Amino acid sequence: MLNKNKKILFILILFITFAFTRFLKVPDFFNFGIDEEYQALLSWSIVKDFHIILIGVSASNIGYYLGPGLTYLGALLLWLTKGNPLIFAYFASFVGVLTAISLYFVVRSLFNQRTAVISFILYGFSPFAFYYDRRYWPIGVPLIALWLFFSLVKAFKNPRWLLFTALLMGVSYHLHISLWLFWPIILFIFVFLISKRKISFVIIFQSALIFFISTLPLFVFDLVHNFDNLTMPLRLVTRDKSTTYVLSPISRILSFVQSITKIWVVNSNSLISYFLFSLFLIFCLYLLFKQKTVRIRILLLVIFLFIVGFIFFPSPMQEYYFVLVLPFIVITSALFLELLPKFKYLLLIIFVLINSWSIFKNPVYGNYKPKMEVIKKTSMIIKKAPFALEIKNAYISNGGWRYLFQSFGLTPVQSNADSMFGWIYPDEISNTKPKYRVIILKDNNFIIVSE
Repeated sequence: MLNKNKKILFILILFITFAFTRFLKVPDFFNFGIDEEYQALLSWSIVKDFHIILIGVSASNIGYYLGPGLTYLGALLLWLTKGNPLIFAYFASFVGVLTAISLYFVVRSLFNQRTAVISFILYGFSPFAFYYDRRYWPIGVPLIALWLFFSLVKAFKNPRWLLFTALLMGVSYHLHISLWLFWPIILFIFVFLISKRKISFVIIFQSALIFFISTLPLFVFDLVHNFDNLTMPLRLVTRDKSTTYVLSPISRILSFVQSITKIWVVNSNSLISYFLFSLFLIFCLYLLFKQKTVRIRILLLVIFLFIVGFIFFPSPMQEYYFVLVLPFIVITSALFLELLPKFKYLLLIIFVLINSWSIFKNPVYGNYKPKMEVIKKTSMIIKKAPFALEIKNAYISNGGWRYLFQSFGLTPVQSNADSMFGWIYPDEISNTKPKYRVIILKDNNFIIVSE
């Protein structure tokens, strides 16, 4: 009993420590860029003038629109805080804690408690997880991915778990398209279970119905708009070659290696990156041939599909896409450490110490707080006078400004954001002659010009 109580206390301390790291200095680490602004503007438009929407934000520049679920959630959060976007940061940290707890329970259920604890520690002190657990976009992707993995493994013994899978896939259409990589695995499992006569028509029908209901707004949108979303793959294949994104698999592979190593260490040179990635691939091959269980096969298949998707996806890939595969790389790393009975705890301690030092000694702060400091200084000069907002750098890489000014009570009569997002707030774009022009320069410097 005493030994059991010590284990419970140890795990409780781990959970508390993790939660502390995720809620530490939330405003300092929060990043509010163009993706967050897009979500905030859409969500605030619902708060300002409630109306039903059928789609959310566009996804990955491929002409596809996600469902409105995340936009409605954002509207609720902004309504509760009267438009303060900082709520996005706190909510993202909360979801990060839920993800870590889910990781522990999923791994403990499918593997064992020791692997679960190691996975939890690796996730908790991963530099990549530390940074992206505080990002509102994309939010919830690793959480949904973990429970999809869990439900698919469980479905082999109990097909009714596919009802949960259908619900999660429906939710994924409101979050991020990277979760689509689970479709090949889901379809294979359905075909396998049908061929073995282990699944009834009732379960198949119920799964389809659950998915349909959870994505109903998108179906309605397609009916009204000539199936624009459903025909996206066809448009993607047949689009004008002159405007097609030039894909370079070699550069994608190099980018993949550099990004994946950030899951283990903050900064690494090319030699260390390729060593860690090679070690990871070798161990994946070891698991493939030595542990032929359903859980391992699905784990490796998720990683494999992500690698293929990352290399060959016909649109620019961002580093944040790795949030989907993050928990599975963490689980694989934990399984690797499990094979090192004499060294795993030493390596784990070194991992925690090095990354703790790197994360807190040289933190990668977000841009929210510096931007708000600029806005506060600006407000002291322009007061409530009409002003135009001009961002000198490309707005797509330095966005977020318009909504932050607006949330502070200073709505510009014109801004760089209008050409991209003006359709969301047409009533706020004015022909009023501005008294000032606020010009945001590089590194958050600014000048104010009287018009």
